[in-house]
Amino acid sequence: MQNKLDDVRISIDEEIGRTYERYKDSKNDWIENGYREITKNIWNKTNYFIKKLLIPIVIFRQEKTKNPEILPCSDGSIDLLWNDGDFELLINISQENNKVQISGESYKFPEEDIEGTFNYNLAITVCIEWLKKIL
Repeated sequence: MQNKLDDVRISIDEEIGRTYERYKDSKNDWIENGYREITKNIWNKTNYFIKKLLIPIVIFRQEKTKNPEILPCSDGSIDLLWNDGDFELLINISQENNKVQISGESYKFPEEDIEGTFNYNLAITVCIEWLKKIL
């Protein structure tokens, strides 16, 4: 199990790194077009959020799950989009007021869909509990 968890951590770091490098390469274009800069703090919070969310899923499912798509947004936030066959989960990590927006759809249990805005730390717990409920 430890190897799976280490693989998850490494793959998240690599994916964040690739996405950050693509963003950094086009950052001047973003700013010239009036888009808000994504701070290093938001990248770090995103990395932490993904790890805190994925590791319990791997432990719960006893298998590796795919990483989310990491999508920089023009308002300086970052979207995380998971679509793994059982669910679709969209998470927006904002620079504003430490808030996270969550929209989750369960394909097996539509009555368990979730949507709301939460404090950053609470959002991690909300997502984990929602995923444990629907998986």
